[in-house]
Amino acid sequence: MRNNIWTVIIAFNPDIQELRKLLGALTHNNVVIVDNSENHEPFKTLTVNKILNEANLGFAAGVNQGLNYCLNRGAEWVVILNQDINFKRNDYDNLINRLQKTDAQILGPVSGKLDSRRWTTILDSKKSNQFDYITASFIVIHREVVNKIGYFYEKYFMYYEDVDYCIRADKNGFSMKKISIDSFRHKESSSLGKNSKAHNYYLARNHMLLVERLAPLSVKLYEFIRLPKTLYEFYSTKNSGALDGMRDYLFRKFGKY
Repeated sequence: MRNNIWTVIIAFNPDIQELRKLLGALTHNNVVIVDNSENHEPFKTLTVNKILNEANLGFAAGVNQGLNYCLNRGAEWVVILNQDINFKRNDYDNLINRLQKTDAQILGPVSGKLDSRRWTTILDSKKSNQFDYITASFIVIHREVVNKIGYFYEKYFMYYEDVDYCIRADKNGFSMKKISIDSFRHKESSSLGKNSKAHNYYLARNHMLLVERLAPLSVKLYEFIRLPKTLYEFYSTKNSGALDGMRDYLFRKFGKY
């Protein structure tokens, strides 16, 4: 069973010591790091499989590279991890054992909901079992899902790509399950900085892209009718990153900011 499980870590200018700690918590050797950093020198000391990109291709593209790498090597399950998470080794071992018994095809410890009116994302409390998506900070995907619905949508670059993927999986009849990992910790938005200009840019632009692609007609109509109000809200709070995101959405500019 363990030979059929691969782990992908998506990296961008990580703290190498923290990355070593994460690698030490894994309980099998089928691991590949997809690195979007400009400087790959620190990775040369890591004795794991590596995909070293010449440019920052984004989180979604990194996930797709990792999925493709693992599935081509016979993976039945692929565990996608952010560089900025940590957990205890025995908890990860318990997760691997649970994959033999689950009837779900997508699993993870952190889930979220979509606001019914606007389809903005809301992270769930730890006890909630009602959710719309599993976050890609730690997501486990069965190969059947990829075979049927394909890969992450790369135009997001980062943020909302996991929501998009889970919605598509759900529409195609795959089930999701929230799993408990008590030691799981995530330093959210460490690569950009929470509420940074880039962080706000991707959230604003990609929310609109998600609505356009997958939301019900009622949500699409509501969101586009309130577009002037949305722009005014960003303007009045001097949220220049979000304004740039809305501009690029309207001019159909996606990918990297």
